Amino acid sequence: MSDTVILTRLHYPKDSNKFKQRLKIYENSVLPCLSAQEDQDFDIAVWCNPWHEKEIKALSPYIKTFSATYAPPPNPTGFNDFTEWANVSGLKEYRIQANLDSDDLIAPEYVKMIHKHCVGDASVFVGFQPYIADVRTQQVGELGPYNETFTPAFFALYQPHQDTYIFAYHTSHTRMWRFGTKTILVPYGHCCALIHDFNESTVWRYRNKVMRVAPASEIPWIAERIECPA
Repeated sequence: MSDTVILTRLHYPKDSNKFKQRLKIYENSVLPCLSAQEDQDFDIAVWCNPWHEKEIKALSPYIKTFSATYAPPPNPTGFNDFTEWANVSGLKEYRIQANLDSDDLIAPEYVKMIHKHCVGDASVFVGFQPYIADVRTQQVGELGPYNETFTPAFFALYQPHQDTYIFAYHTSHTRMWRFGTKTILVPYGHCCALIHDFNESTVWRYRNKVMRVAPASEIPWIAERIECPA
């Protein structure tokens, strides 16, 4: 068993239409990215509800599932499932937790770079500046840039010795840097968020605002996985 876990959230209501859509993206785009990692020393864990556990585990024998309880604020801005470690069931205390959304892409060297930076006796927050790609236009741009006090959703939290273990979804990714004794920001080129019709907030915030870096066809690890199910 590894000391590194790649965490993904797929905890949808039983009657949610979005679950099938997101599961297909996860199967077709995200899991192949994980299979292609140059460094395979990691576990895969998906936060889900009991009624979806069987479908998720059927995608790969390497997927572990876990659950957690959370209390959304009365008037949340966007999706809010932040919770403390005490509310998590079925997940061990990994030294390295890395967030990967169910519609995000990572380059083959991504996990290797996490392990490069997550060393030593002190806690570290590693954030990756992300690309963003529009599945309609097939154009890739730069999202952000983020900084050391407003950190990206592509991150890893390294906790080698913690009296109080911090869950990766304790708070917004923009504030998770607070739980590392130092913050490392990795430049663009290793991860990518997708703009697609099954993520309303991403469409609303970023569609037609992508600053072009290159067509997706010029970045192989994006080109191979950018297809979005209809």
